[in-house]
Amino acid sequence: MHMKSRWIFLTILATLVALSPVQSTAAENQVIHEGQFHPGDLRWETDSQGEVFPVLDGTRPLHEPGLPQLPVRDLILLVPLDTEVGNLWIEPLETHREQVKNSLALGAPHVTDSGEMITTPSMTRQGEVFPSTWGEFTGSQVWRGYRLATVRVYPVREVQTRQGQELEFLDHFAVHYESGDPAEGGSIAISQRLVPGEARDNASILAELVANPEVIPGYR
Repeated sequence: MHMKSRWIFLTILATLVALSPVQSTAAENQVIHEGQFHPGDLRWETDSQGEVFPVLDGTRPLHEPGLPQLPVRDLILLVPLDTEVGNLWIEPLETHREQVKNSLALGAPHVTDSGEMITTPSMTRQGEVFPSTWGEFTGSQVWRGYRLATVRVYPVREVQTRQGQELEFLDHFAVHYESGDPAEGGSIAISQRLVPGEARDNASILAELVANPEVIPGYR
C-alpha cells in the first residue's frame, strides 16, 4: 500500500471507529464480501513473561487489558450510497481448531501520555469463547462521494475447554450487509465523486483501501 493510501486508510479508520454506529431496522441483508485467513500464515510469538500469542500478517494486536492478546483485522468496505448502514456482521463459513501449547498472553494495561494506567478493557468475556462473535461493525461515513463502512474481524478466538485453551481459526468468512434508513444528500455526494480530475485518483486510492474493489466501476 502506498504511503498516501496508507495515511488515508488510517485517517478513515480512526474517524469511523470514533463514530458510534447507529443500528437501524434492516431492510436488506446481502453478502458484500468474502474473505479468507490461511492457517499457514499463523505464527506464535512470546511476550516478556514467557506466554505466547498468535500473530497473522495484515492484522494488528487486539490489546485489551487482561484479555487474550489476539490478532484483529479492520476491513473498509464500499457500501450503497443511498442508505445508511444498519449493520455489518461476520458469518463463519469454515473454521478449524488450533492447539495452544502454553498459556495465552494477556493484554497489558494501556498507559496514557500523562502516565495514567488504564486496566479496564472495552470488551468483556462472555462464556467460554472470546471474542463472543467473529467481528463487529465499527462505523460508516461518506468520503468523496463514496459510502465507506468498517468491520472488525477476529481471525482466531480463544476457546476454554476442560483440556485447556484452544484457538478457533476462521478459514473462510462472509461479511453481511444490512441496510438502514434512506440517506440524505446523495446528489451532493455524487457530485463530489465526479469532480473533474479527481474521479480517477479517488478510484485508484479506493482500490488500495477497500476489501471489495470490484464494485468501484459500477458504484452508485
